[in-house]
Amino acid sequence: MTRRGPRGSRPPTSTDAAPAQPADWRALDPNLEFERLRYADPIASRELLLKHLSEAPEPLTAARLAKRLGLDTDRQRDALAKRLAAMVRDGQAIEGPSGFDAAGEGERVAGRVRGRANGDVLVLPDDGSAPLALARADTATLMHNDRVEVLAVGMNDRAAASHV
Repeated sequence: MTRRGPRGSRPPTSTDAAPAQPADWRALDPNLEFERLRYADPIASRELLLKHLSEAPEPLTAARLAKRLGLDTDRQRDALAKRLAAMVRDGQAIEGPSGFDAAGEGERVAGRVRGRANGDVLVLPDDGSAPLALARADTATLMHNDRVEVLAVGMNDRAAASHV
């Protein structure tokens, strides 16, 4: 294998430029005043977090989101983790193995839980439409025949995927 130049095939990078600093989220947050009224050390509002999550090309971990927003202290990062958990609980965001993503414009569907012998868990919608498959992580507290409302977020080869 031949090398191209002193640094391989990569173009040279300038060491003179300062590292890019994250943009100050306070200037971009539409609800900053409301957050200041409620919290002594405010963090980004749900609306700003949803904007960052929806604009990102892939899901973001809490650490990457904190870095993008410039949240440096442990207190701010803990508050961000709690806010993201609340957003997942309220159906605004989805937490997956690679991070958080905006829930999007999925359709809310009510139905009954059906467990299968192979471990799959489905929701049979009340309107008689196609069953929705639930991720195993979402089913830990569910029992057969429970009534649930889920957010249909996509399709896979077996059924439409959803989150409780």
